Amino acid sequence: MGFTVHGSGSRGQVEPPAIALAWQWPSFAVGGSTPPPPPPLGAFYAIWNATTVCIFAGRSTTGYIAGTIAGGATLIFGSGNPAVDIVCTLPCTGATPNNVAVWSATSAVSSIESGNLTRLNVGTDYGGAQFSNIDVSACLSLIELRANGNTLQTTRPTLTGLTALANLYLNGTSITTAPNTSDCTSLQYYDLQSTLIVAPPDVSANTALIYLNLSNCVDLDTPPDCTGLAALQQLYITNSIITASPTLTGCTALLTLSLSNNGSLITEPTLTDCTALTTLTLTNCPITTAPVVTQSTALIKLLLNGTSITAPPSLTGLTALVTLSIRDTPLATEPALAGLSSITQVDLKNTAMASVDLIFIKLNATPAPANGNCNTGGGTSAAPTGASAAARASLIANGWSITTN
Repeated sequence: MGFTVHGSGSRGQVEPPAIALAWQWPSFAVGGSTPPPPPPLGAFYAIWNATTVCIFAGRSTTGYIAGTIAGGATLIFGSGNPAVDIVCTLPCTGATPNNVAVWSATSAVSSIESGNLTRLNVGTDYGGAQFSNIDVSACLSLIELRANGNTLQTTRPTLTGLTALANLYLNGTSITTAPNTSDCTSLQYYDLQSTLIVAPPDVSANTALIYLNLSNCVDLDTPPDCTGLAALQQLYITNSIITASPTLTGCTALLTLSLSNNGSLITEPTLTDCTALTTLTLTNCPITTAPVVTQSTALIKLLLNGTSITAPPSLTGLTALVTLSIRDTPLATEPALAGLSSITQVDLKNTAMASVDLIFIKLNATPAPANGNCNTGGGTSAAPTGASAAARASLIANGWSITTN
């Protein structure tokens, strides 16, 4: 590093657990020979080595570093004093740290000014940081921003010009409006779960998006338009008040779609382009029509529990399907299981099927893998009869667990 950092002032009351053993007090020196001028009394103190710089504010509101910091270093700064707000700038000569983490005992305001910064962690990873605002407008090289868990953060970050931003974690914050990500053309992972947003994020410009999580956004009443997101692989929208399913036109790479526990969702998703889908979860939604899934020939898990469907979806050609669950529904017609050579988990408990005979006959004729599980008990579903009873016995002999009325 080329110099030593000396500290003045008193230590804060709280230390990040990962750094607690690194103190050398009252003056500490790590790998250097020419120290910079000491900081103002009580302003901050620091630990500095080849990979990590830790700055802890004392009583003042600013911390300032000057000097050369190795590229690839991690900077951690924060406050042990609940009354301290932090404003830290990084006007370093030479390469600035690539990774910055901000830690604070309670609320703080952070302003980061570094064009070379690639990763900024102002989440709760370092002991419960709570920030009311995070300014990264000057961090044009930023690849990752973690602000998760900052319940005091009500102002959405400005992301103008952050074309390299790939990972954005705002989950658990109190923002009511999603940030504008139109410049974030490299964005791949976007987490807004457990926020207070009412409207969905506009992701039309985020064509590199792989992961989008809007779960537990309890005020969200409109689904996102994911048209053209050909790279999208995982989409989670649970525990919201949406009434319609997201638009998925062009989402050919989608693997996981979870729309569970949306108590106002009455429209099933259109999955025409979702040919790569492996997991579809639509539990506890009042949809009355099962989605069309026959185009999703890679489907492994289909969960429709707690819906209002009375007719099952067509399962033709779904040879990869392992799990089918339509329990706790008014399902009146048994699903056609012929040709489902991979299926081992069938849960149709608490339904209203007039007959279950073809379920066991088709499962036994496939032949199905050994050691599966099939439950048609409860509700008003019929009991197996005739050839179905014999097929049931054959499945049990092959290691299946069978429950019927």
